[in-house]
Amino acid sequence: MGRPSLHYSIVPMPSPSYIIGIDLGTTNCAVAFVDPAQGADSPVIDFPIPQLQRPGEVAAMPLLPSCLYVPGDHELPPGSTQLPWGQSPKLIVGRSRAGRERACPDDWWPRRKAGSVTRA
Repeated sequence: MGRPSLHYSIVPMPSPSYIIGIDLGTTNCAVAFVDPAQGADSPVIDFPIPQLQRPGEVAAMPLLPSCLYVPGDHELPPGSTQLPWGQSPKLIVGRSRAGRERACPDDWWPRRKAGSVTRA
């Protein structure tokens, strides 16, 4: 018995409309694109990423923080995490985490003291 013969054809790929770059960093994520039809001098354009800035406010920003915020059950009012495409996620990615430690009681957030994490 011989090896089975493989029959295939090569289909040329069309030229890409855009070249997209995604950076999944440990601190921030970013997305950018280039239009190859503009040639070698085509600019790299940042793609703004819609994200929560604070409860009830969505804005497109050039960087998306690489962190996840898990609010308590009664920490945020209903609908305050609503995104433009209709979802209200329980887990939040975006700059909305910035400043939340000021909105919560002082004794809730861990404090760093002499190289260790303790409760205040």
